[in-house]
Amino acid sequence: TQSQFSFISPKKNFSTISGGNVVLNVVAGDKYGNPAKEGTPVSFTTNGGIIEASNTLNTSGQTSATLQFANPLPPNGIATVEARTVGEGGITVRDTIALVFSREAIISELNSSLTNFEIDDGGSKTFQYSVTDINGNPLALGTTISVTATGSGAGTLQLFGDLKINVPDTKLKGSGTTQFSFTALDTTKNDGKGPQSTKFTITVDGPNTNGSKLQSYDG
Repeated sequence: TQSQFSFISPKKNFSTISGGNVVLNVVAGDKYGNPAKEGTPVSFTTNGGIIEASNTLNTSGQTSATLQFANPLPPNGIATVEARTVGEGGITVRDTIALVFSREAIISELNSSLTNFEIDDGGSKTFQYSVTDINGNPLALGTTISVTATGSGAGTLQLFGDLKINVPDTKLKGSGTTQFSFTALDTTKNDGKGPQSTKFTITVDGPNTNGSKLQSYDG
């Protein structure tokens, strides 16, 4: 029955740059809440990657299928994977899951202030930036994002905000997953030193980068 049919993935977001695969699981029960009949076939389809055509339920009403991260890449980087079987009365029972096929990382500023910026003596400035894959989706679990300041002016600045981020396993876009911000405060008002140079560097490391990906901005 439909109410007892579940299609489960261990994660929502996968780095698929280097291929790989994931095992997706099905748990099926009958209308009494018991495991569905052993040997019942479950078929699988996907619009991203390659998946086994079908498998059969075991005595616990479970089966699985391996999804390979391969061509075709799904539209907008989101793969829709379906598992289905035939229930009582010949009615189709199905469940779908959406998985991010996360690709190469991109670092972008969300306004122009990171390029040739100026911070007034004793003042502050807030900077906004994004870190996504090439489809605008979040990067995969295990990604870290950090912001550092270097240069002659770095010692006078106090930074706070999104300076060290561990990206969660998510499909959601927005604050804390793809969009971030930090503020730089000049702590030495009227120090008599005049203009100083500072460089902000955003570093992204994890399964989408195959090594650190850096972007630097000067002011």
